Amino acid sequence: MKWEEVRNIYPNKFVLLRSLEAHIEENKKCIDDVAVVRVLDDEEASNILIRCKGDNFVFHTSKEELSMNIVQMPVLRGAIR
Repeated sequence: MKWEEVRNIYPNKFVLLRSLEAHIEENKKCIDDVAVVRVLDDEEASNILIRCKGDNFVFHTSKEELSMNIVQMPVLRGAIR
């Protein structure tokens, strides 16, 4: 399902999504196709957001573009004392 379809069906809602197809543009992951797992209320959305793994993520349908910044963690070498 395309993001525009999700936004039309579930206006102004948090949704739990699974990424089916995506690509990288500069430092952003752009999601092209998603599956809606379920609609979430505001309180539930923050709890599930913390526990999302892999291709699952929480997003609000008020956002026009379905993309996420890619944050690279620094690599640490040696022992930490």
